[in-house]
Amino acid sequence: MEGGRPSKFSQERADAICEQIVQGKSVRQICQQQCMPAERTVYYWLEKDREFCQQYARAREAQADNLFEECLAIADETEGDVVLATGEDGKAIARPNPANVQRARLRVDTRKWAAGKLAPKKYGEHFTQGFGDQEGPISRRPAVLVTIGPQAASAREAGGRVHHGGDRGAVRRGGRGGKADAR
Repeated sequence: MEGGRPSKFSQERADAICEQIVQGKSVRQICQQQCMPAERTVYYWLEKDREFCQQYARAREAQADNLFEECLAIADETEGDVVLATGEDGKAIARPNPANVQRARLRVDTRKWAAGKLAPKKYGEHFTQGFGDQEGPISRRPAVLVTIGPQAASAREAGGRVHHGGDRGAVRRGGRGGKADAR
């Protein structure tokens, strides 16, 4: 294997790649190292080797956990948030350092964003739609299918619930039942 990058899968290389991912390195950064395979080789391995793919996914989740912990550390760090200045009377005055605070906010936001992309179920933003009243959030239900007349029998055979109203049949799917489904 003289002069070229490794292209044959080995568990040792997979372990080394995943360990560096946990430490916060990207695949691009890892693959720039001389002893590592090319990026496309790593992605090929991920596609072809199920165990490596699972190991890689766990490494990415651990990387997201590390980013979250870094967010907490950055938010708790106060060094540089205040600078000492000399007042008109010659006394030292502590003044806020907005540039340092902004930089810390950017660092936290960037890590939160990355953690959300790496582990969206755990760190991603979750949105709830609602009316702001006591009914709670809007629920997404399957569409209502209404069939009237002889077609109701064929819909019943297809698995729908049938509610009869006189000589007509109405099939409704999904929902909780009751007045809300009648709309």
